[in-house]
Amino acid sequence: MSLIPVSDIIRRLHEQGAERVALQFPAGLARQAPGVAAALRDAGFTVIVSGDPCYGACDLALDTLAY
Repeated sequence: MSLIPVSDIIRRLHEQGAERVALQFPAGLARQAPGVAAALRDAGFTVIVSGDPCYGACDLALDTLAY
């Protein structure tokens, strides 16, 4: 069971016209990363997953966005 509402995320990304998505997860949700990334790839997005630690909503992996 996924704790992350992937279908809602996909819908919102399509509404925004997104093509590339960078993902960053806190330690407690890191195990969800492969499944979320796969679902987004299956929906047609290019996905980059940051492996950098995340300490809160203000701790963004901005260097990941450069790729």
